[in-house]
Amino acid sequence: MSKLEFDKEGKIKLPRIIVEEQKENERIFKEESSIRITRNQISNTTPIKCKLIIEASKRLKNPERIISIFNKAKGKFRHMAELSIEQIDNKKYVVLIVSGMFRCSWCENFRKFLKEEMKIKVINKGSCSDFTKARKY
Repeated sequence: MSKLEFDKEGKIKLPRIIVEEQKENERIFKEESSIRITRNQISNTTPIKCKLIIEASKRLKNPERIISIFNKAKGKFRHMAELSIEQIDNKKYVVLIVSGMFRCSWCENFRKFLKEEMKIKVINKGSCSDFTKARKY
């Protein structure tokens, strides 16, 4: 079991492996064609709402494909949810997932599908408190 360490300000120090992973992800996002997806569950009560913030790196040449890939994934993977996508600017998109029995598995499949279809690196951030492998959403 690892023990917690604190910095001079009294904040918990992240383990070295996590700090290194964060630095590597930032390097990838700055230097390579990639997207960063931040998961955020914005509601814990019905209707449960999840938001995916998708940011394209400066090196990604065709971020507009995110919308067409979203639309393909909407029809390809079972979700029973209300799904929408909004383009914030030419490099940033927000996907809103509202309720639906299979919303979490749709989210997992959509993120993998983006990586496969665009043939790029995907940096995943954030978390969702409702998805567990045991529940198999």
